[in-house]
Amino acid sequence: MLVMGGTEFVGLAILKGLISKGYQVDFLTRGIKEVTIQGYNKHHICDRQNENELKKCLSEIQYDYIFDISAYSRKDVESLLRSVKLSQIKRYCFLSSGAVYIPSEKHLDENSERGKNANWGNYGLEKKKQKIIFLN
Repeated sequence: MLVMGGTEFVGLAILKGLISKGYQVDFLTRGIKEVTIQGYNKHHICDRQNENELKKCLSEIQYDYIFDISAYSRKDVESLLRSVKLSQIKRYCFLSSGAVYIPSEKHLDENSERGKNANWGNYGLEKKKQKIIFLN
């Protein structure tokens, strides 16, 4: 398994959860934040914005599952999928952000109204543009 991200927030929670369940997990970050978790298989350090670097880092490794928390744009997703052995992937899971939802006093879920959120600015608007990519 590969987790894109893993040193903060949701990425760290996913990484911890997978490790606690006994999965062999690699994760990829830019190497800026301190790694505070143990039990992972490999920590890849590279800039996902640099596709050549990403390919060099991941192209020879086989993953069944990818959890992508750090993608900001469609280009990030496409670049990642061009950098791995796509035929081996059973599931690619893109996790977005609460920043895509219009502020509300009600409980939000994945079907809540999406749109501009002044608290998040362009970050949420860019995340909102993401479309589901199905792997065959």
